[in-house]
Amino acid sequence: TGGVINLGTTAVTVSGNSILGVDDALATGAITLGTTTLADNASLNVGTGDFAGNVTLGAVSGTAGGASSNLTVNTTGSAVLSGALTTDLGTVNLTGAQIQVAGNIVSSGANLTLNNPTLLTENVQFDVGSSGGTINFVSTLNGSKALTLIAGTVTFGGIVGGTQALADLDVTAGTINLVYRDWE
Repeated sequence: TGGVINLGTTAVTVSGNSILGVDDALATGAITLGTTTLADNASLNVGTGDFAGNVTLGAVSGTAGGASSNLTVNTTGSAVLSGALTTDLGTVNLTGAQIQVAGNIVSSGANLTLNNPTLLTENVQFDVGSSGGTINFVSTLNGSKALTLIAGTVTFGGIVGGTQALADLDVTAGTINLVYRDWE
């Protein structure tokens, strides 16, 4: 219940659909992945359902030129993106008590969803392509850092800068949805 999976200094290759972590609220360890490459059309699920540990991801990418790969992080602990998410990622779905972002996300045509309160810990860019990708902040977005968003559609579902103002917000999108009523 308190174990740790630490692959932080090891390059990881995921060649097929894979799940790392358990569906158990008593599982309170931590999962740390270093540089990870997902094979064409592979899905990686880190943490599942009730997993209560913290998840930290280094750089994650698909392989260029093939079918898109998918990444899901699902924890009731913190989800920390310390490296970049790049190249041929189709769907990126992040769930955690808090999502902390320090790395760029650049993958043309990707659909990116951040399901919980998001905190920028570095200046970052999310570029999923201005002609088709989506970026969806379901909850709040905070952090005293700069954020650049490039997508076909960007949705803000919670307060932006409500507890910690962003240093800068630059959005390039065909559609921008402001869902939360008490916009600050």
